[in-house]
Amino acid sequence: MVITRLQGQTQESDLNFLELIQIIKKRIICLGVTFGGVFGVFAFYTLTATPIYEASGTLLVQQQNQASRLSELGDIGELGNLSSQSNPLPTQINLMTSNVVLKQTVEDINSSFKKDPGLSISLGGLKGGVEVSSIRDTNLMRVVFRDSNPKRAVIVVNQLMKNYVERSIDISRGQKRAVRGFIESQIPVAQDNFETALTKLRVFREERNITDISAQTSNLVTQTSDLQKQILDTQVELSRLNKSQAKLQSLLGMTFADASILATLSQADGVQMAIAAIQSTQTELDKARSRYTAAHPSIQALERQLQEQQQTLKTRIGELVDLDDLVLAKQPGQLQQGAINLGLIQEQITNDILIDALQQQLSDLSLAYQQRQAMAAQLPKIEQELVRLQVDVETTQARFTSLLSALQDARIAENQDLGNVVITQPADEAVGPVSPKVSRNLLLGALLGLILGVAAALSREYADQTLHSVADLQQIFPTLNRIGFVPDFYTIRRKSGEKSREWALTDSNVFENEPLSLAQEAYRMLFANIRYSNVDENLKVLALTSCVQSEGKSTTTVNLAFAMAELGLKVLVLDLDLRLPSQHTLWEIPNKVGLTSLFFDGYALKDVLHCHNKNLDVITTGPIPPSPLQLIESKRFADFVSYMRKHYDYILFDLPPLSVATESVALSQIADGTILVARLGVLKRPAALNIKEVFIPNLKNVIGLVINSYTQNNNQGYYYYQYYKEKGGNPKSKSVPEQLMSLLPRNRR
Repeated sequence: MVITRLQGQTQESDLNFLELIQIIKKRIICLGVTFGGVFGVFAFYTLTATPIYEASGTLLVQQQNQASRLSELGDIGELGNLSSQSNPLPTQINLMTSNVVLKQTVEDINSSFKKDPGLSISLGGLKGGVEVSSIRDTNLMRVVFRDSNPKRAVIVVNQLMKNYVERSIDISRGQKRAVRGFIESQIPVAQDNFETALTKLRVFREERNITDISAQTSNLVTQTSDLQKQILDTQVELSRLNKSQAKLQSLLGMTFADASILATLSQADGVQMAIAAIQSTQTELDKARSRYTAAHPSIQALERQLQEQQQTLKTRIGELVDLDDLVLAKQPGQLQQGAINLGLIQEQITNDILIDALQQQLSDLSLAYQQRQAMAAQLPKIEQELVRLQVDVETTQARFTSLLSALQDARIAENQDLGNVVITQPADEAVGPVSPKVSRNLLLGALLGLILGVAAALSREYADQTLHSVADLQQIFPTLNRIGFVPDFYTIRRKSGEKSREWALTDSNVFENEPLSLAQEAYRMLFANIRYSNVDENLKVLALTSCVQSEGKSTTTVNLAFAMAELGLKVLVLDLDLRLPSQHTLWEIPNKVGLTSLFFDGYALKDVLHCHNKNLDVITTGPIPPSPLQLIESKRFADFVSYMRKHYDYILFDLPPLSVATESVALSQIADGTILVARLGVLKRPAALNIKEVFIPNLKNVIGLVINSYTQNNNQGYYYYQYYKEKGGNPKSKSVPEQLMSLLPRNRR
């Protein structure tokens, strides 16, 4: 904003703190209303909102329960965690918030609290209030539920964690249970085979009376038995891997070949980008088809774009795999799913490698076994049969023993498997609500209300076109001298403790109503500044006007006349506001006859002249003429003014405001000088600019600007008023207050 120096110079300056304080004081009502509204809204919401309570618990997700590793068969139980080995928490979070767990929780709570309907909950309410998240850099999950009932919040969190732990255990034990069932089904068969082989050996020995076997036969039998046992163990392991592979294939929903291709394509950035583009185009095409016909250009363009993107996908896939294996390319969703189940696919590939190795090992063992059988064929038939029967006994016994041991391990693993999720911190009932936060909301409301209130006050201030400061006036009228400052005396009286307002500055003269006042000194200073503003010219006839109404020009005329008359000068006040006169009201004299009566009704000068005292006379307007400008521009009026010049030291014209009457410009040509009165807080910027551009250049000898209703930040006027009120001193004997002197420019010669 532009700040005008007292000497007339201008400089750019930002809004300083003191100016901000002044604006806030002036716009305190606007600030208060805005602050009260914003704070009231926050307070109403805070005090009427339903309290929300939060219950939370934590779960520990372990990588793998060690109880499942007691045997090789127990390793099958790891299938449930294959996809979560690298980062189990996101998977566990998705499983915990699945519909299966949530529905079970709702059913358990509602069935447990049938007699207390206030604790029941719906599936939608559970989904909307529950939040499951991982705690950073740990294997902990935090379960949070917010509800208006603190007891229900605790029940929901604890029941949800309990159900999830039970489901985790059930999933893990279910895999081991399947292994145990398979072993139990094989034990009776193995036992029968062992008993049959033992019986045959016993019968063979009894029939042939065989009691001794050569060392060679014994060694051959031992080797053959070892080979057959290895073949059996390999077959058992191969059977386990095949079942695991079938389980993985069931989970993935595709063959090993498809999974391999899917893994390759899922890790290719170009393929994934092409799939994302196809899906985006397909979505736009679906939206367009719902709005347009098939022949619409938008649909045809999207279809061509989709075909091009599909061809691009096919090309990128062809760069990675054989085009004959592109069945999966028609299913873009499976390519994205492949990225999610990458751990399962990698496990399937590992299992396939192990299966190939075991098949090769089985082939080698079978070949060695056949070689041992060929060597046994060279033995005598009796010895050969004996060896075969002994091998059968040892083989069936080894299988039977192995199955019994595996069954025991499976039972231990199943019973000791507690899952990989443990409740570390159950939920406790909240001490207080988490929402709404009364202190925070009220503080935020107060802060926001204050900010918005200050913003509203500043906006109101800068939207206001009224001129409130000397700087504003100086910005509009930079070339006009400031020859007087009339204080807002009502403000000074109010600061001194006098609450009543018996008179108004706009309709009173301070020389009779307030003999000991700062305003009196202001008018004396005004006259002094006018008198010595130009000593080379004799300024006898002075015209006082203003830009708009209610700026105090008539009051200024009255009090300026008193300031002149008290010095013994002969003064005439001539009311020339022939549209809305006010001098008769200020002087409390009748206006039935006046200036117009002198010219139109033949009255004598003594009939229209009101003598207030020996040095001060007043002529009112009299009846309002139909054409004021005709009277003012007449020769008789010019002669009248010339006549009055000879009999008075000073003649003061009270002219109408420049914005409402054109005769003010004409009257200023008759006067020796023109004084412009402006009241702070009344004059608006557009009107002032209009006066500056249209009327000021046409006025004769504008002496300067009188600023009315002036206020200053300091309280010098208050102390001045108190001084004279308490001491009863003579203001004429006192020097002019420094406050006003500092505002006046130096007299120009």
